[in-house]
Amino acid sequence: MHVGHVEDERLPAETYDAVISTSTFEHIPDPVRNIHHLLRLVRPDGTLYVAGMPNYGSVAVRLGLSSFHHNNPPFHANFFTPRTLRAVFARPEVAAYVGSLRIRTYGVPEAHRLYNLAVARRRGSSATPAKGTGSRQGALA
Repeated sequence: MHVGHVEDERLPAETYDAVISTSTFEHIPDPVRNIHHLLRLVRPDGTLYVAGMPNYGSVAVRLGLSSFHHNNPPFHANFFTPRTLRAVFARPEVAAYVGSLRIRTYGVPEAHRLYNLAVARRRGSSATPAKGTGSRQGALA
């Protein structure tokens, strides 16, 4: 297991069965470079799993019904949709490593917040999750 900046390390290529990156791509100024480094580490039959990305193309975001925590620069450097993620993975410096691509995104972090409230009430807790906590999942697998 490695925790840290993949670009800063001299990790051996094609040695990992799975590489997981969570809640990072929207914060990285050059996601193509980061993806290239991540994919370089995965064995040819391995998996790159990227999760935790807000979907800025979701209906909730487009209608102004959803507000992701720290939605603006400098907190987020990129604002992905399924279409823009596909375009990133289609770039020549990345596409050579990609065998198959599945994108699943979620655009309503407030739905998870409401779920947490319901669970807390069911357990008898008076604690209310803070705005912006909970899952802001977008998954790329």
